[in-house]
Amino acid sequence: MRQVSIVFMWVVLAIPALQWLANLSDPVLLESQLPPGQWLYLLSKLVAQYAFLLLTIQLGLGLSLVSNGAQTSLDYIILHRNIGLSVLFAVLSHACLFIGGVWLRSGHFPLAVLAIQFDKGYYNAFVSVGVIAACLLICVAMFGVARKRIPRLFRYFHRLAWLVWGLGVWHSIAIGTETNSLVVWSWLYWLAAFVMIPLFIFRLFKMMQNRLTISS
Repeated sequence: MRQVSIVFMWVVLAIPALQWLANLSDPVLLESQLPPGQWLYLLSKLVAQYAFLLLTIQLGLGLSLVSNGAQTSLDYIILHRNIGLSVLFAVLSHACLFIGGVWLRSGHFPLAVLAIQFDKGYYNAFVSVGVIAACLLICVAMFGVARKRIPRLFRYFHRLAWLVWGLGVWHSIAIGTETNSLVVWSWLYWLAAFVMIPLFIFRLFKMMQNRLTISS
């Protein structure tokens, strides 16, 4: 069973890279005269898929542990921390690669990309959604580092990871070029739905069951 789980994990982790490579087979992308910064932009899309995948895994593991009422072991804490750091690294890498691509293409640092601009058109509005999600993720990480000093605040701010996940879905569906292709992105959203929705419903059921037990 353990070997099957490991194989399944590697298959899931390999899918974004394989689909990204499949997209590169487009003859347009193989031309030598691509716009400046195009490869940074393409890499940013690959990293974005891994950021969403890892965050989904992170939330799924956390929700399953809490739902089962299991004790938090040191191994789980280390795994949770490492996946969280991987998510943060992937999100920041996605942002840096995207900014780098725009920088090379425009010839100047795109400071406006980092601003919240909901009144500058559809595309800029949903870039701003991504910026907000990244800022919230940084806050979650910071409170995670200081969790022992401010446990109560950590408990509440840690839940912002769910908001980050939701904003990430919204951001990617709205302006992610891969979302226009059912072949590329649909598997990721279906995976997220099949993993997160049952766990979330089970978690709500356990919460209601615990409250009824306490009240009785």
